[in-house]
Amino acid sequence: MIVLGATTSTRRGGVAVVRSEGGAVETLALVEYEAADDHAEKLFHALDQAVTEAGIAKRDLARIACDVGPGSFTGIRAGTAALSAIAWSLGIGTVSVGSLEAMAFAARKELGDVSVLTLLDARRGEIFGAVYGANGVEVEPFHRARSDEAFVAGLRQTHAAAVVGEVATTLSLLTELARPVADLPSAAVIAEIALTREAAGAAILPAYVRAPDAKTIEERLRAGSLG
Repeated sequence: MIVLGATTSTRRGGVAVVRSEGGAVETLALVEYEAADDHAEKLFHALDQAVTEAGIAKRDLARIACDVGPGSFTGIRAGTAALSAIAWSLGIGTVSVGSLEAMAFAARKELGDVSVLTLLDARRGEIFGAVYGANGVEVEPFHRARSDEAFVAGLRQTHAAAVVGEVATTLSLLTELARPVADLPSAAVIAEIALTREAAGAAILPAYVRAPDAKTIEERLRAGSLG
């Protein structure tokens, strides 16, 4: 089975093609890029490059997977819409993967079967955090809160043996616990997770947490932010 996975929920976008054969999982291609809120511009190029490097055609894909949040509203919207359209055009199913879940999966691959607290920058001085048990099951659903030590210390008490996430290094309380592994969601990991799940319909449903930062001109006029 060949699966394409993508991540667009953070500043690091990516597309990966993985293959499962005889129980072994092989990453055929991984293309990553840096994006602010311009995933829509870079995703298709990365997808075409990944398929080419993997030496396959899009029709060889069995399913498509994408992270659905939490994360950047505009990034998630761009990724889920684009990949849903591609899956529909190919007549294949999709798999939705949580951004924090993908980070926890990557951490357990490197650290072993340990419980993991995953942290992700939510912008505006906030962070997302969730705890996953050693078996990969979500123990504490994700929260969004102010980026401070008190919030993270509270989540740590939910028997989290490891703390991962790029944003963790900004919290002095976690300096020695923060791990370089799983700093952000990985497209290759998302594709690997998709190998273990049943595919759904072509539509990938985003898990939005809040409205986008961008506002229409009409909204800005009502708020008095335009002259």
